[in-house]
Amino acid sequence: MDKRFLIVECPRCQRVQVVDGRFKTRSCASCGKRFEIEGLAVLGSGKDAREARELVAVVKARLASRN
Repeated sequence: MDKRFLIVECPRCQRVQVVDGRFKTRSCASCGKRFEIEGLAVLGSGKDAREARELVAVVKARLASRN
């Protein structure tokens, strides 16, 4: 997995969040579930955490427009 900041959805609660691609797992900030990052659909990515956080709003808007 690339060593950058990825935007993914929690597999349990579907909250969109930024994860550090250098790690294998992450705990969801919303529901607390620990999940593996590898294998999740990457909704976007940024070269740093700041850029990725800004992209989260774009990804959330795109997902909301589908519903």
